[in-house]
Amino acid sequence: MGRNTLDDAEKKRSRKTERALELLARLCEAYPHAFVARGGGRYPVPLSIGVHEEIRACYPDEARHVIAGAMRIYTSGIAYQKALAGGGARVSLDGQPNGEVTADQAELARQTVAKAVGGRGKSRKNPRREAVTDAKLERLKQHFTR
Repeated sequence: MGRNTLDDAEKKRSRKTERALELLARLCEAYPHAFVARGGGRYPVPLSIGVHEEIRACYPDEARHVIAGAMRIYTSGIAYQKALAGGGARVSLDGQPNGEVTADQAELARQTVAKAVGGRGKSRKNPRREAVTDAKLERLKQHFTR
């Protein structure tokens, strides 16, 4: 595969992502009770199952892949996954309760969040050195708690 073919594929993917992000911005503006813009000062709420069909009905001229892309971008975000992990009611486009987050869905979201943030904040120090330090701290703790 030549470089031009890769460039064309990247441009096409970029245009698709851009269109999905544009739709997402319109959804945040049109349905503020269901969609929250990043940095909007509010946290996302779990969306009802099948909300993409509601979106399709409201935006009949929008391509399915653009709607799917917008939903993928929105629902794969850590803030949205945290909202799912918290459980509770799901909402439709108008912000009205429409279903509940199941225990399985909440657990999957907790695992997704843990996996996504698991690498952050981990020490990059030498594990042997950390073990020695931990052992010294434990001895000191035992010494001073006698």
